[in-house]
Amino acid sequence: MLEDFKPIAESCGGTSTEAPHIYRRNGWYYLVIAEGGTGVGHHVCVLRSKDIHGPYEQYKNNPVLSHANRKGHDIQCTGHADLIDLGNDKWIAVFLATRKNTNVPLTSLGRETFMAPVTWTDDGWPIIGQNGLVELEMPDIVNAKQNDLQPLAIDFSKDLSAYPYFKLRVPKDTCYIQDKQNRTLTLKGEDDLNTTLGHPTMLLFRQTQFNQTFTAKLDTKSLEGTAGVAAWLQTNYHANLSIEKKDGKLVAKVQQHIHDLVSDRKCVEVNETETLELRITATNESYSFQVNSQTIDEVSYAGLTTGCTCGNCFTGTLFGIFSEDGEATFKDRLFIE
Repeated sequence: MLEDFKPIAESCGGTSTEAPHIYRRNGWYYLVIAEGGTGVGHHVCVLRSKDIHGPYEQYKNNPVLSHANRKGHDIQCTGHADLIDLGNDKWIAVFLATRKNTNVPLTSLGRETFMAPVTWTDDGWPIIGQNGLVELEMPDIVNAKQNDLQPLAIDFSKDLSAYPYFKLRVPKDTCYIQDKQNRTLTLKGEDDLNTTLGHPTMLLFRQTQFNQTFTAKLDTKSLEGTAGVAAWLQTNYHANLSIEKKDGKLVAKVQQHIHDLVSDRKCVEVNETETLELRITATNESYSFQVNSQTIDEVSYAGLTTGCTCGNCFTGTLFGIFSEDGEATFKDRLFIE
């Protein structure tokens, strides 16, 4: 730091003031802040000053973005806004918010990035959206057509670094063995999925739509231990479909974890084939787990969502493959659509 800390502004009256950004326009410095925590009371306020060091005056009509009074609206928890000048004094705001699954304030997608137009009052204050309110569809503010999300195919013949994947904690690279020539990915499971300190072997991808499917192909010939697919919110909140060999037969099991409770929901034998197609089908209401188009069980989405208050579950649900207590080889590709 080149100089000592110096307070430049008070909060606008909300709790948990955070995420300050300063912008300059027409001789004014604008201080944009988030308040209200990250839940349904989340909102954005603005202050301004002629001097970057303050003092800053509050906009009398704050907040400039808030859905705190829009109970039941599809968009909740609006906050953490950035203002962007596109040129010719045309501005947009990029901010965080959540979309709720159904009529209750729960989301399986976590916090997402939204964009809305910014207009300026005659006396030079920014307003986000329509007087601080936003919709799922806003005016075409960047003269670009928004394309529908395309299916994502994670091809094992290509570098995994080309795809937006997650691994848990500090992963062991030696537990992920890719054979590009044969289009396989072998996972070496050393730790249980429920460990809070170890290194579970998982490859995860974000669920990006309420209605979505995740598909993986498991090589049963080389299967050791337990392997399968999971809908994963966090260590204590997830559901998974696992495959293991018992007494020479293949057994599929759906297990659900809610806080410190573990429920073996369904355990059935499946026809032994060289490759099993494992699938998770997500809807607004549930996650369905299938083996070769046979539905093994269906789990309510409620145990795999976070309240629109977000809490510590900002990422939303992830789809993924895993291996426990041995090696498992997945073939060709993973597919999300």
